[in-house]
Amino acid sequence: MTTQNRITVMNRRFVALIIAAHCALFSSSTIAFDKTHAKWAEVLTKYRSADSRIRYGQLKADLKLKADHPLLIYLQELGSVSRQEYDAWEKKERMAFLINAYNAFTVKLIADHYPVKSIKKVGGLFTNPWKLNFFSLLEGEIKNLDTIEHEYLRKQFQEPLIHAAINCASVSCPKLQEKPYLAANLTGQLESALKEFLSDPSRNRYEPASGKLFLSEIFKWFGDDFKSRFPSYLKAIEIYGPPAAKKTLVHGEMVEWIEYDWTLNDGL
Repeated sequence: MTTQNRITVMNRRFVALIIAAHCALFSSSTIAFDKTHAKWAEVLTKYRSADSRIRYGQLKADLKLKADHPLLIYLQELGSVSRQEYDAWEKKERMAFLINAYNAFTVKLIADHYPVKSIKKVGGLFTNPWKLNFFSLLEGEIKNLDTIEHEYLRKQFQEPLIHAAINCASVSCPKLQEKPYLAANLTGQLESALKEFLSDPSRNRYEPASGKLFLSEIFKWFGDDFKSRFPSYLKAIEIYGPPAAKKTLVHGEMVEWIEYDWTLNDGL
């Protein structure tokens, strides 16, 4: 091989390496997870009703027609995140990822089984819908809604305000917010969601004169979670609740539980 030929071969190899490096860089940037959760935002914009319910019937029909439906793309994006990528994120990025994932997979679960009167009817009489393994996150570490909520959001982050953010597709659940949860705004979004939940008389109400608080059973089930940040869940209600809650707590702490309504939050 002549010197000129050697130079030509070396140049070709160099160019090939440059192209390969460029392609690898371009590929990694295009498949990186979208932390704006834009596809989930599209779903919320189109299918969330004015009263924060989901039009499951319309969603189910659209899912049958579109293989590239925003919800399907978003769920694929969620499932493509590796454990290594997830671990490299900031705490609030991981929390936003899991909250949005919980809500999006819940919506998909209902759409798959619609029409259904309650999420508790999904999976049959002896099946817990929250324990159904119907998706895969973080390379198979998470396969059901229960794991997202109890093993990750509650256990690992110990942020009680998530109870105002995750939506179980039921009338008594905190409302599904109109926008995805984002790391940059997460603290404010969680506080706003809790304030809205506490100010909704169908979910929590107060009688200052009698000193009675009629509260969601969420505080009955998960009241101890609030101790990670507050002396008790009642202190959180005092801080984030409406004026009527504060006035009621001055006169006493008599709590009565509002029976949880598991009817589907169907926007029809």
